[in-house]
Amino acid sequence: MNKNERLLNNISEDFPYLTGIRYNKTEYVGIVQNADDKVISIYDIGEIEDKNLRLKFLDYGDLWWDQSNRAIPISIFLGDLMKEFQFCIKNLTQKDCEVLFGPLTSLSDMKRRIKKRKIKLMRSDM
Repeated sequence: MNKNERLLNNISEDFPYLTGIRYNKTEYVGIVQNADDKVISIYDIGEIEDKNLRLKFLDYGDLWWDQSNRAIPISIFLGDLMKEFQFCIKNLTQKDCEVLFGPLTSLSDMKRRIKKRKIKLMRSDM
């Protein structure tokens, strides 16, 4: 196992919510906000230069990964908490992307289950 494979294994084990994407010849690592058939939106951790803000981002990733069903995008699960990371979102054309590792979340995977119930009102003559 070479150095890059060991690093990749460590990232996947320590931060299972991070995704690596190669777009053209550039590689991005971050948390996928949404992936559909045309665009992948990813919070690019490489854009977060402040160390404390980067640690906060990783803490939010841990929170999302541990407390959600992982099918809900992080931006929906954490809501306003993710607004401070809007600056690091990259929108990449799906056809030019190669997913190197990690999960993809998609709004289209969220299926709403609606139960319809029939209610029958009966008149009681007492």
